[in-house]
Amino acid sequence: MENSEARSSQRVRVAVSIRPDDGTDCISVFHGEPLPQVQIGSKSFTFDYVYGGSTGSPASALYKDCVSPLVDALFDGRNATVIAYGQTGSGKTYTMGTNYSGKGSNVGVIPKVMEDIFQRVEVMKDSREFVIRVSFIEVLTNKVYDLLDPNLHARVSLQIREIDGGTTVAGVIEAEVRTEEEMATNLSNGSHSRATGSTDMNDQSSGSHAIFTITMEQKNFAHNEDIGDDIICAKLLLVDLAGKGTSINEDLLALGKVISDLGGKRKRKEICHIPYRDRKLTHLLQDSLGGNSKTVMIACVRPANANRKETLSTLKYANHARNIQNKAAVLPQKTKKASMSTKRCIDCREKDSEIRDLKEKVLKLEMDKAELIHSLNVSKKRRMATDGDLNNEGHKNDLRNQGYRSSSRSEDMDTSESEYLDDSDDDDWPQQLLHCSSCSKNSSCKTMRCTCHASGCSCGALCACLPSKCANRS
Repeated sequence: MENSEARSSQRVRVAVSIRPDDGTDCISVFHGEPLPQVQIGSKSFTFDYVYGGSTGSPASALYKDCVSPLVDALFDGRNATVIAYGQTGSGKTYTMGTNYSGKGSNVGVIPKVMEDIFQRVEVMKDSREFVIRVSFIEVLTNKVYDLLDPNLHARVSLQIREIDGGTTVAGVIEAEVRTEEEMATNLSNGSHSRATGSTDMNDQSSGSHAIFTITMEQKNFAHNEDIGDDIICAKLLLVDLAGKGTSINEDLLALGKVISDLGGKRKRKEICHIPYRDRKLTHLLQDSLGGNSKTVMIACVRPANANRKETLSTLKYANHARNIQNKAAVLPQKTKKASMSTKRCIDCREKDSEIRDLKEKVLKLEMDKAELIHSLNVSKKRRMATDGDLNNEGHKNDLRNQGYRSSSRSEDMDTSESEYLDDSDDDDWPQQLLHCSSCSKNSSCKTMRCTCHASGCSCGALCACLPSKCANRS
């Protein structure tokens, strides 16, 4: 068991996980004392643990050696972090278990952590009260998104804030879980929402960095007044870094600079500026690298000669991380008065969540408004078209009524009036045969008073020309 000083101040531990691969290995493992070494070409690196490959320790021992002590730290009230790093296709997501798909697929660090935590909670439930929450975020194109947000199509980028000396994501969903199954459901749902992409090495390569956070609050049952209502709170961050992409490369370069500066700071023993805020990823990992956290980095590599360049780069990266010094101190216990700061933080997250919900409602209302305006415009056009048809029909009815009145007048005309309709107008009107709908005979309509001819219709269509009194037939 480590003493309290060693546990409160220690460097980042680094393990190398070698993926099984066909072909000739470009790396060799030597189990030296006290630590194993990895050699690639003329370069040799010393690490805390080496797993897999033809000469490394069994991969099954990784959890017991590297991760189980971090779960111990979580229950002791210390923050802890596991970071998986490596080129695309090197087995980071498989090692971490971020692609969890349900019961039975418990391969990887995160499924084993879930099982371990709730087994310990079951043992301690008679002496401690636990509140466990989980959050799941991804960093994509230098923006932070909530993988537990059910509104995937309307999700918004979240902001990082610093509260009480630590970093937190404003507005992120922290789901309270009471069983291993509930925690696994949140992991599975978030995994399905994560961005993926195809690369030369992997058809389903992770397209974003993923951080699954387990927050634990615990309180001893008060058997006497001296214990009080103190609450211990700590977090375990499980980080799966993506391995390829333009924005991803920028994140990894920024992370490499932070690691290099932190490692160089220890060697030079001087204070220097660490560029945590250059990228969202490094800002989120500020506590994990050089801060208040017990951290393990798992460097995943492929040993094939075809991956020699990427493997060497990963090993150099991991070797720098071994020089980072962290201070994993037990966080101050929270009394009722001290918990006011936490309450303000929770209120702040609730307000951010409320603002996000309001933004989504405003967006929905704007979409509904646009759809309503479109419907009104369509209805208006249809109404105008209908009114036009009615006007045309009304005009025809007016003409038809005029024809009936003209016919009535023609019936009252005497012979002298009929004589007015002589053949003197023949030259003024074209002689064309029209069909009289009343008398069913062809007629040559010559009368200016004839409504049918004036409107271009057959005689009788509008003037009600009768067979017995058709003055327009020749």
